[in-house]
This record gives sequence, C-alpha cells and structure tokens, in this order.
Amino acid sequence: MHLDKIAFSRKGFTLLEVMVVLVIIGTIIGIITITVDTRREKVTNAVDRLASLTRLASEEAVLRSRELALEIKTDGYHFLTLGDDGFIPLEGDSLLKERKLPEDLELELFLAGEAVEIDAEKDEISGKIELPPRIFLFSSGEISPFELKIRDPYSEAEYSVSGEMTGDISVE
Repeated sequence: MHLDKIAFSRKGFTLLEVMVVLVIIGTIIGIITITVDTRREKVTNAVDRLASLTRLASEEAVLRSRELALEIKTDGYHFLTLGDDGFIPLEGDSLLKERKLPEDLELELFLAGEAVEIDAEKDEISGKIELPPRIFLFSSGEISPFELKIRDPYSEAEYSVSGEMTGDISVE
C-alpha cells in the first residue's frame, strides 16, 4: 500500500482551533464582567454619596439654623436653601453642590408614602412649569419622609435610600 493512496479524512476541530475559540469566549466574558462590576461600583458609590450628603445637609440645617431642600431630577440632584424669594440653589458649598447620577438609572420617588413624578412638566393649559420634587431638611432636624428607589438596568442592582421624619436616613 502506498502512502499516496491513503486518504486522511478530517472530521472535527484541531486542539489549536478549540483553544483559540475558548480564549476568545473567555476574553468576551471577562470584558462583560468587568464592565458590569465597574458599573455596579459606580452606582453603589453614587447611592452612598447621595445618602451621606443628605445626612450632612440635614446636620448642617440644624447647626446653621436654616431650611434646606434636596431637589431630585432624573439625571441628578442638588441642594437648595430658603432665601427671601423661596428656595434657591445653594451656592459656594463644595460638598453640597449639584451632582449627576450615572446614566440610565430608573428612579422612583415616594414622598410621605405617595409616588411622585420626578420629571418637571409644563402644564399645557396654564403654561406653569411643575417643579421637580423636593425633600425638605428642616432646622429642627426633621426631614420630609421619603423613599427613593434606584434601579440599574445594566447591573440589575436595586437600592433604596429612605428618610424618616426623625432625620434618620438609611440605604438598602
């Protein structure tokens, strides 16, 4: 029998081809995991920052005997102080400045147990613009009871920042 006449049929993949596919799949899974973990960490830090700054603002309201408010928007939040013309943005405070939340978070706000819309809307009939919801931080140490539910659709993380009338603020 001559070697010319022996036909080798190739069925299946070589070990090298299988290894290359496994490396590609492993790399893709690694990139996805890093992206989701980084996103989850950003959202967790943003939620913790919101709770800490709200606690700080509540304490500052008591120490400085002034009324403050936390205005929530779909993309972030900022603190207000009571002036002669009502609540105005708090200026010159490096800690209680306007903050942005990570993109695409789903926010659901409850004030005193009632769900409220976060987006400011313009009333078509009267032309008035409805203000974004506010959480009030009083100089007496009391705050508006609230619960802010935050969902991240990418990392599937869910958080809840809540405040009691007594001034206690918690994160779950």
